Amino acid sequence: MTEKTYTTLEDLDRREFALTDPRGFLGQYPDGAILDEIHHAPLLFSYLQTLVDRDSRKGLFILAGSQQFGLRDHLAQTLAGRVGLLELLPLSMTELSAANEPITLAEQLWLGGYPRIRIEGIPPRSGSPITSIPPWSAMFVACSTSAT
Repeated sequence: MTEKTYTTLEDLDRREFALTDPRGFLGQYPDGAILDEIHHAPLLFSYLQTLVDRDSRKGLFILAGSQQFGLRDHLAQTLAGRVGLLELLPLSMTELSAANEPITLAEQLWLGGYPRIRIEGIPPRSGSPITSIPPWSAMFVACSTSAT
């Protein structure tokens, strides 16, 4: 596989470009790209459909996003039969052990398995509004418990 240019639509300037000139935005990537957080620019899906219909190269664009609900809807509507969907889960205990980071089940449950947390060594209580749980899950737990 060849190297792909990466861009994220979390960047407000990139997002604005994608929203106001989708053809120009995608035209920057004649050899494809990794488009992260693409759900922020749903109009791109229709433009991608015409691009991939004209260009038979497999894997031209890699679409990524943390908001799977919107991404799945647009994929089903405009790119059905043209894409493969891969859902990435947090790192498992087996993967961490293979990377020479042996971990107990209790540590895995406490720390989580998201790569950024592991790579940066983010401590469980740093910045957590609820100090008894890890920061990466605090917002989810806070929202879940306040909704009940």
